[in-house]
Amino acid sequence: MRRIGVVIGCLAVALAACGDGDDNTSAEDAIEEALEDVEEGDIPGAPGAEEACKVVKQDDVEAVFGGDVGKATEDFAGCNFEVTGGAVGVDGNVSVRIEITGGLDPSELFAASQEGYDPGTVEDVGGVGDSAYYVESVGAITVLAADTVFTVQGVFLEIGTDTTVDQGDLQTRIVDLAEIVAGRV
Repeated sequence: MRRIGVVIGCLAVALAACGDGDDNTSAEDAIEEALEDVEEGDIPGAPGAEEACKVVKQDDVEAVFGGDVGKATEDFAGCNFEVTGGAVGVDGNVSVRIEITGGLDPSELFAASQEGYDPGTVEDVGGVGDSAYYVESVGAITVLAADTVFTVQGVFLEIGTDTTVDQGDLQTRIVDLAEIVAGRV
């Protein structure tokens, strides 16, 4: 699910490219080209990781999760922060992704992303953006705010131990960070 917005956006861009009258471009070639464009940040109007890092700051993550929060690192999927010694009790990673719509209506993209989960695993969240849902199994909230779809995800694991994360506390913290992001997009 982490890349569903990117994949949906790439497919939309690729399918649009297939209809450009160039009979020599296969759908497979168009999809590959669209994925390369995403990795290079060459999709017009696509927010990219740098946009996510403009709306959420290291201080925001530190205020919500506590502990030592590393500087933002960007990848094509979003803005990532390493959290150590935080209030969750386990070290982990928080990421914020502004989803690439690829020309799709943002509300349609939001609905499609939600349909990718089993209905019993999706919890509607009020008060964040225009619409939002949380999926505990991936520790992520996806939000529709005006014409922007974004996801905030927290992954906190301590492999090889019996240490567990309070899922309710993690959800509260992820929702709190999503509220900050929703106020800025």
